[in-house]
Amino acid sequence: MTVIAALWLTGCVSRKEQRAADERQCASYGFAAGTDAFANCMMTAENQREAQRIADREADARRAAQASAAAPIVSPPTATTPDTSNMKCRTIENTVNLPDGSTQTSSSEKCSSSSFSF
Repeated sequence: MTVIAALWLTGCVSRKEQRAADERQCASYGFAAGTDAFANCMMTAENQREAQRIADREADARRAAQASAAAPIVSPPTATTPDTSNMKCRTIENTVNLPDGSTQTSSSEKCSSSSFSF
């Protein structure tokens, strides 16, 4: 599935092919088509792809901004501490119900402020 996801991000896999790959992957976990668990698995796969697309776009934007701001430094830089008073963080959490009745949860945190984000 990782290869299919990588190809999808580069535009080499159609939506129909991606859906078929997701269906095969969810079925391989033991989820039966038409069940809530199968639907959750499909949604989780799409949500993870969307989160990766967003992260990739943000990384591309940061690289572009850094490249355009790359000017010769006239004086040595001074160390500064970022202002965290306006820091806002959000947690993105994905949960998958596994065939054995247990759940698998993954999460990531996105923090940003008016002056920077990471």
